[in-house]
Amino acid sequence: NLVLRPVGAVVPLCLEARGLGGKGRTQLVEPVRIAGELLPRLEKRGSLGARDVIGVAGMHRFVWNLHYDTPAVTDRDFPISAIVHDTPMEPLGPLALPGQYSVKLTVAGKSYTQPLTIRMDPRVSASAADLAQQFELAKRISTALDRDFAALSSIRKLRRGLQDRKGQAKAPELLSAMAEIDRKAEILEAGDDSNALKKKGFSDFNSNLAQVYVAVNSADAAPTAEQGTEAKQQIDLLDKLRVDLNKLLQDDVAAANRQLKTSGLAELEY
Repeated sequence: NLVLRPVGAVVPLCLEARGLGGKGRTQLVEPVRIAGELLPRLEKRGSLGARDVIGVAGMHRFVWNLHYDTPAVTDRDFPISAIVHDTPMEPLGPLALPGQYSVKLTVAGKSYTQPLTIRMDPRVSASAADLAQQFELAKRISTALDRDFAALSSIRKLRRGLQDRKGQAKAPELLSAMAEIDRKAEILEAGDDSNALKKKGFSDFNSNLAQVYVAVNSADAAPTAEQGTEAKQQIDLLDKLRVDLNKLLQDDVAAANRQLKTSGLAELEY
């Protein structure tokens, strides 16, 4: 039989039967940075998607892969070295820096903590300052990817609602307004290549930022100046696009919703 070695911090624990009874009593295991920053909860070994500990008495083992939450990217895949049922899809979240952490277990409303130390890999020649720069840029890109994905989700929900209302609305003015909203939303989502400006959409920025994110995390080293510049440019443009989205929602969609309400139809959600 193949025995797989856990990758990350292994946290064994034993839960006694007492205190586990009662509906809704859930045990949570999560690493917390000493400085107070909340990190992702640990994943149960053999169930990479699990976030909560099942309230069953006995021995349990949980593994923290030493990564923060996974950035919201539209295109994820397994690495070529993936092992079935044992490898998460990439990209992973930013890698935690060496330092002092504490592991917190909550059982039936009561919390218990134990210290956890992440030490520098002796094979890594990068300085602590180099890794801190890498971490900060990776976190900044990851946060931008989350904002981008949230915007994409809103646009796609809005466009699905527009399609549903097309068969319900009768007033020509309302139908025209919804068509114009859908046109603008499509450009925000996928960009516009119809002219020389070639405006990028949220899908483009997600892909571009994901590429920079992967490059920044490809080695234990400080990010290059080019990576920092590219990330800043992409994030600045993304923020401008989010302003355009907010304007569409607050002006055009709000006006259409007033017309829909007057017509007795459900308002658009996003």
